[in-house]
Amino acid sequence: MFSFRDITHDTQTTYRLAADEQTVFFLHNRGGNISFELTGPRAEAHIFALFELAEDTQVDSTIHQVHVAPQTVSSFTGRSILSDQAICHWKGSLSIAKNASQSSGHQEMRHLLLSSDVKASSFPSLEIETDDVRCGHAATMSAPDPEQLFFLRSRGLSEAAAIALIAQGFSQDLFEKIQTLGIDFPVPETTHLKKRMHIP
Repeated sequence: MFSFRDITHDTQTTYRLAADEQTVFFLHNRGGNISFELTGPRAEAHIFALFELAEDTQVDSTIHQVHVAPQTVSSFTGRSILSDQAICHWKGSLSIAKNASQSSGHQEMRHLLLSSDVKASSFPSLEIETDDVRCGHAATMSAPDPEQLFFLRSRGLSEAAAIALIAQGFSQDLFEKIQTLGIDFPVPETTHLKKRMHIP
């Protein structure tokens, strides 16, 4: 059974999980260096991050997933929605120590770029010291799909409303992944985009 921690407003920068401890972490627009250390066998840490940035906001986020015990599991799933001149730089490090055999780790960061003036970067990295592990990472950045925009506009939505709806679906994917772990997490709307675009 997974426990849930919203660490958006925490000042703590290191989270350690003991044997058999299983936790889902969520953070919203939180930057800085944050480490998740799996110190006991069969510990699991699943980290979810959502960055909704507008105007000239900048977030620099570094996530460390550190496996020091065997049969441990970690995952990072991040989404950024960037508009105006917003900037999001993300770095991820996944390290699995020699004694942490039969462990698995994954990193995934995806950026949605709503303006040609935004900046985004992703730098995942792996440091593996044992063979008996499963690891992977993925990173993408893209603008809204023109075909999606055309379809929504053809249904009577304004361009601003169509973009906001696409952004909402982009973030909703993150919350649905949280729910698959048995966490009763509400799926919020991307309200800041609607407010800025004057969408009811």
